[in-house]
Amino acid sequence: MMLVAVILLAISVGPLLAGWFLPGHDSEERTSDHAEVFDTSNDFNHEPPMASSRRPFPVTALVLSVVGVLCAASMFPEDVAMNWSSLLLSEQGAAAGHVGLGLVALQGTMIVGRLVGDRIIDTVGRRAVIAWGGALVTLGMSVSLLLSSVPGTLIGMAISGAGCAVAVPVTYSAADDVEGLPPGLGLTIVSWLARLTGLLAPPVVGWLADSHGLWVALAYGLLGGLIMVTCWPILRRRSASR
Repeated sequence: MMLVAVILLAISVGPLLAGWFLPGHDSEERTSDHAEVFDTSNDFNHEPPMASSRRPFPVTALVLSVVGVLCAASMFPEDVAMNWSSLLLSEQGAAAGHVGLGLVALQGTMIVGRLVGDRIIDTVGRRAVIAWGGALVTLGMSVSLLLSSVPGTLIGMAISGAGCAVAVPVTYSAADDVEGLPPGLGLTIVSWLARLTGLLAPPVVGWLADSHGLWVALAYGLLGGLIMVTCWPILRRRSASR
């Protein structure tokens, strides 16, 4: 036990003592970031002129709220897979040993998406990733709803996993770049909003599912995709040099 504690302490403190952390203050190299991240244009590749260095607080709060909603919505498909897909598959007649395949299908394509996500973001931009990712989530959950079968649920989960693979990291990055906030504050607020939504949503979905059926869980995931499709314009594509 003592050996484990020593190893964990070395792993935690070692990089700090060795100077492995990035040098400089967190606020450095952020001056040009604030005007490059957010925009309300509907064109993926449109580059509006530089904004002023400060935003009114209500605008900052609104942008942060939308990013928080977008981040929470990006987690809806994962919530469906983790909490509801096994019940759905069991209700649809899957064998006891197969009811966990919904989560496997979604997380399998998520893993692939995370591995290639940086290259995709560099190629098409963050707004396009969120927009098309939301379209994939919407398609996947619609397939699961319409087919209402074991194969349909598995296919839908796989498609949805590809759509939400890099959405949460993208929204975290955007939250940390919200203009008018100290470094790290936007990320903290958005992550807490997303986690709070993840805490409150399952009981609500469960209550509705008891009254109307487990299709409500898929509708919940579909709602996440629609929010992604709707809210992507708040993000602005970063320049290729960044």
